[in-house]
Amino acid sequence: MTVTLPADLPVTPPLLMAFDLDGTLIPDAGREVQPDAAQALARLRALGVKLAIITGRDTPPSQVLRVMEPDAVATNNGGRILIGEDLHTEARFSDADLEAALAHELDGARVVLFTADGLYVDLPPGVEPEPWMVLRQFRPWPTRRARAS
Repeated sequence: MTVTLPADLPVTPPLLMAFDLDGTLIPDAGREVQPDAAQALARLRALGVKLAIITGRDTPPSQVLRVMEPDAVATNNGGRILIGEDLHTEARFSDADLEAALAHELDGARVVLFTADGLYVDLPPGVEPEPWMVLRQFRPWPTRRARAS
């Protein structure tokens, strides 16, 4: 079988490749890069390609960071961006934003707060934490607010 490549195909590697985590670089809810993906990442790094992670998670798993050695990491859907070891940007709730989030009136809803110091979860009474919350050693919300019925 003959494969015809486009005439304008780049002849140099890309300068940067960014990867999502869940369902892309690692399996959904996974914690590790599979060996074949790790080898591909190593080949890219050897070619001088910069690597980045872009994820909705608040922190990539430590094994992923060790294997990938990313040049940049965007977590919280871009709400926190590290370039190398330097914090480039970090979105923060104002006091008013936090009060609005806490004042929700959605039955059975939970508030999950990611901070630089940890993970806080406001679980409704009788609701068990999800496995990923337990794995991340979540802390309960400091105080439960009375909600209007």
